[in-house]
Amino acid sequence: MNLSEMKLGDRVTIEAVKYTGCADCALIGSCDTDIMCPEDMMFSIVPQPEQPQEPTPHWSEKFKAAERAGKRVEWHSEYTGWGWSAKGKYPNGENTGGLMWDYDYYGAKESDFRIVEDQPDIAPEPDWKAKLVQARAEGKVIQGLRTGGNWFDENQEKPFTLECSESQYRIKPEPKYRPLNAQEMKKLVGKIICCDNNIYNVLAFSEIDDQLTVGIIGDIWITNHALMDKYTYPDGKPVAVEVTK
Repeated sequence: MNLSEMKLGDRVTIEAVKYTGCADCALIGSCDTDIMCPEDMMFSIVPQPEQPQEPTPHWSEKFKAAERAGKRVEWHSEYTGWGWSAKGKYPNGENTGGLMWDYDYYGAKESDFRIVEDQPDIAPEPDWKAKLVQARAEGKVIQGLRTGGNWFDENQEKPFTLECSESQYRIKPEPKYRPLNAQEMKKLVGKIICCDNNIYNVLAFSEIDDQLTVGIIGDIWITNHALMDKYTYPDGKPVAVEVTK
């Protein structure tokens, strides 16, 4: 093949170049004829073999690279309905032990994962996390949501990392109480109640014009509403009835 035979897009390597002059001579200056050679320069051209194509990287490679770079990768599953969670953790923050959810897990696909830094609408430290941390510091109980929909208390020795979505956590609701009724007030007679580190023995019960009171030493009478607001049993619970759903 000579250069005139090449087409646009051909990939070739020039192996050798020599002046041939004509068919009767092959060395410079040795041509014995006065006829001009039809081509002055001839090339020996060797086609370059096609380069092997690099395999297309698996979709998980970009997530693995993000993890190596210290970025946060999250996962979720449309089958469980869970929100986005840190990769390798259940929504309640517990480790999955490598069983799920990972890139090679059966059925895993690219849409199950995301790089948090690629989500501009996600703040690095949402307000709800700060509220939970503050509540914990105040002695309130943080709860996590189990898969079955039941709430459970945080383990104080191993607190939640708060790596899951906001819907997986809450501050444990404070119990609600109502004042004692007449029958409950009567049963209070003879029992111990406390207020401001003082202990009192309930001596009597009175009901006048729908006002319910109990008497303690010193001829002091306490309404059922005051009992609920200011007095407790020896175990620290209010002198009232807890309202349950």
